[in-house]
Amino acid sequence: MCTATDSLPLLFPLIPSILSVGVAIYAVRVAMRQSRLAAEKLRLDFFDRRFQNWESINTATLARLDYLASVTPDGYRLGHYNNTGMAGFMDAKRQAQYLFGPEVLVQIKFIEDTMTAYLSARVDAAHVMDSPPERRVTALEAPGRTYMDVMNGLDSLMRLVGPYLDLSHIAVMRPGWWDRQRVKFRWFKQ
Repeated sequence: MCTATDSLPLLFPLIPSILSVGVAIYAVRVAMRQSRLAAEKLRLDFFDRRFQNWESINTATLARLDYLASVTPDGYRLGHYNNTGMAGFMDAKRQAQYLFGPEVLVQIKFIEDTMTAYLSARVDAAHVMDSPPERRVTALEAPGRTYMDVMNGLDSLMRLVGPYLDLSHIAVMRPGWWDRQRVKFRWFKQ
């Protein structure tokens, strides 16, 4: 008759195989955790780059508007005009091509075009005093309208950029193994 102790020597060759399977399962689990961690780090890196880009667009636009509001139309015509704030805006626009979708790029282009229209409206408003009253009124109102268009464009841009800056996927804390066990034990005791 065969006893359990007689079949024990037959199991010894299987022990390394069983241990190898256990180590492989543990390695897969570690690799999955590292993959999830790398994906979350990539999301945080994208958030950081996108937020910096949004800040540089906002800062450059406001600096440009401040400069355009301070330059006199006669100074513009005499060549006392520079591209203050425009270099930062163009750099941010170039980087935004790789960080955001096409809807954001369209809005950035709208802001750029509206800033150009604001400068033109200021120049026109300075030289309409000899024009008919209707032309004077529309020319004098145009800088205010285009300024508000730029500000509304920035607000729209903020709404478009908002989903790209969403961190809700990282802000949610995932319970660890011990937290799940406490929940099980609490449920068991009730």
